Amino acid sequence: DLWIFTYAFAFQIYFDFSGYTDIARGSAMLFGYKVPINFNLPYLAKNISEFWHRWHISLSTWLRDYLFIPLGGSRGSRWNVYRHLMITMSLGGLWHGASTHFLIWGVFHGAMLGLHKMFKESRTWLSEHGHNWLSAAIDSPVGSILSTLLTFHVVCIGWVLFRADTVAVAGDMLRKLFFIDSI
Repeated sequence: DLWIFTYAFAFQIYFDFSGYTDIARGSAMLFGYKVPINFNLPYLAKNISEFWHRWHISLSTWLRDYLFIPLGGSRGSRWNVYRHLMITMSLGGLWHGASTHFLIWGVFHGAMLGLHKMFKESRTWLSEHGHNWLSAAIDSPVGSILSTLLTFHVVCIGWVLFRADTVAVAGDMLRKLFFIDSI
């Protein structure tokens, strides 16, 4: 039941956000203004970075332009980039509300973006050293579907953190989702 609730919330938040921005875009068109698209099928993203390029594009762009890049962006050492991602996403979490669960949601996404960056660097290194099997597997049709499903589930886990009223409730729900209480 908890997985159904988690999936239902994922689609509820998408339909709410995407729906009201579509209404705003349509209303703006009535007055001759063209407002850019704000959601671009984010649940079909193949990785967490792509998700953030497709989800709430105006907010994602603002976070990139006014937090991530001024912090140093992708310049500097690998650890500086990870720190910039973590700070940016943590502040993005707090933007949603001054609550610990929003901060943890932001930290979670910062960590996921950092892990994706590490994975991408490892994939590049393997390809440069003649080990193209990983890229071939990921880029295959099955790999593409699995990447999309994994990304969707990572985002859904994040939505548990976002939706729960407290960190304790989120932790309890995550334990139950992964059957940790029954072990």
